[in-house]
Amino acid sequence: MSKDTTVPFLNPAFRDEMTDLIHAHAQTAIRQALLAELEAFLDKHADTDSQGRRNVVRNGYQPERKVLTGIGPVEAQLPKTRDRAAWGRWPGPRQGPTHVLSSSQ
Repeated sequence: MSKDTTVPFLNPAFRDEMTDLIHAHAQTAIRQALLAELEAFLDKHADTDSQGRRNVVRNGYQPERKVLTGIGPVEAQLPKTRDRAAWGRWPGPRQGPTHVLSSSQ
């Protein structure tokens, strides 16, 4: 009884410039939020080894994934960290927006 009769508009001719602008700004806002949280995490774990090198460092990005927002899916990349001291410090599920970490690709 729950037959879906909606028809998605997949034709690129139906996209407008305002939607593209909103998507671009949403992607920028998500990127800035993730980088701010990463910087806070790195500041919290700013200890160094005997040679003066930081133990927790940035280590590139995870593969790009889609974040479901109110305006539709937006592409985002999560930054990675590396704990050289092997103490298991990493930005886990409580670090970063949960919807970014758990959305499917």
